[in-house]
Amino acid sequence: MSWKHMDLSKYMIAGAAFGGPIGLNEPPHNWTLIPPQYTLSSHVEVLIATSSTILTVDFLQQLLLMVGPYGDWIRYPYDDAVFLIPEIDGVRIISSDKCEFLQKVPNVTEETFKIGSTAPAAMLFDALEHFDKRSPKADENIRSIRPELSEAVDACIEAAGHEFNQVRQRSLLKAAAVGKTFLEPYNSDRFVEMCQILRVLNSIKKPTDDEETICRMIVEKLANKPSLSYAEIAKTPHNVGQPKLATRLLDYEPRAADQVPLLISMQKDELALIKAIESGDTDLVMLHLKRKLPLPEFFRIINNKPMACSLLEVYCKQQDLKLLNDFYYQDSFEAKAIDENIKLLQSQAQLEKDMNQKFVGLPLNET
Repeated sequence: MSWKHMDLSKYMIAGAAFGGPIGLNEPPHNWTLIPPQYTLSSHVEVLIATSSTILTVDFLQQLLLMVGPYGDWIRYPYDDAVFLIPEIDGVRIISSDKCEFLQKVPNVTEETFKIGSTAPAAMLFDALEHFDKRSPKADENIRSIRPELSEAVDACIEAAGHEFNQVRQRSLLKAAAVGKTFLEPYNSDRFVEMCQILRVLNSIKKPTDDEETICRMIVEKLANKPSLSYAEIAKTPHNVGQPKLATRLLDYEPRAADQVPLLISMQKDELALIKAIESGDTDLVMLHLKRKLPLPEFFRIINNKPMACSLLEVYCKQQDLKLLNDFYYQDSFEAKAIDENIKLLQSQAQLEKDMNQKFVGLPLNET
């Protein structure tokens, strides 16, 4: 098998501080063990396939070898064992002190920044530099790609979305802005959308624990976008473990129907109920909370909220008289629930004794 020297411009690795538990959250696309008699290192090696790239891990030599789809390869040495977590667009490499992300540089980024590239996006980005210098070469570059100018603008916008560096993001978006001034007409929706996305992501990435400051910055930057969904924006900090920021952002979401489901998924049941009550939407109050909470807990939350009780009565009279009866006689209901739970625990304890398996604590449908 012949090996070619790999073009390193096609790959990049970005590092960031890491803390907390780690592990393999999902299986790779494919993997296999290579016995030592078939490896150059004479060690057991693991081949892991992610996208079109194969990663070879040698735990004894503490080495990560990346093999590209055409046989190109590069080594990454590590001082200790690493965990690999495959992603759609690359692989996360987690060691004892950091988390890195290894991925193939997107084609649009390579076309724009590769040395000697004559792709439309590269020519447009080069025109920006001449434009800033007030050089006539800028106009020359633009004219040379006039038939592909729309493609070049789109490519610069897309490339900005792949960048972590904010200076590079701004340069690419500025190049796109310059290019689209020469196009008539040009639909700027994607340009505006990318600017909004990057503003939010860059705000969230700022190294600060002050959620209030981050929230204020996001809201200020998006103040002129009344149609924007703050519930959608709040999903990002929620997904990356910043629930306080997500909750603060949801305060700016005017649509309770979007607020309440996300609050419930964040385990903010009482706040979800308050938002639902404030909306005056009976179905919203009952539908989401009644489905999620055990009835005793549901009743406990609404007991000291007169408006919620009134909404419950309206809802039940129209759709669920049995629930209304349980609410009126909740003390008896709770006593019955406790009694049934005691009986379940007793039965589970007996099953454990008879079958020598764990049953205590399991829900009824798993017993």
